[in-house]
Amino acid sequence: MSLSAYERGYRFGQRFRNTVLLSVLAWSIGAGATFWWHPEVFAFLLAPAEEMLSPFDGRPTFSAPQDMFSATLSLSMKGGQLVAFPVLVVGALAMLRPLVPRRF
Repeated sequence: MSLSAYERGYRFGQRFRNTVLLSVLAWSIGAGATFWWHPEVFAFLLAPAEEMLSPFDGRPTFSAPQDMFSATLSLSMKGGQLVAFPVLVVGALAMLRPLVPRRF
């Protein structure tokens, strides 16, 4: 059974939409979880530096009041990207699947 060009395009559009929505959902979950647990994530990331990070008991130093918040938001976005990347890759491969011959 051969599909028309319209039906193939419609199905591709559905797969694309689902991939984008799942990626946004995964990014939101990852960013939210990273923001919620940012003290633990920062402690995990700063643990290898131990006391060598700064002369103030090994704590990071910030030169402006908003630096800590911007560091937290940056960490949250990177956490979201870390969670969303596999979802995006699998979705892209699923969209390319109809283009690959069956024997592969």
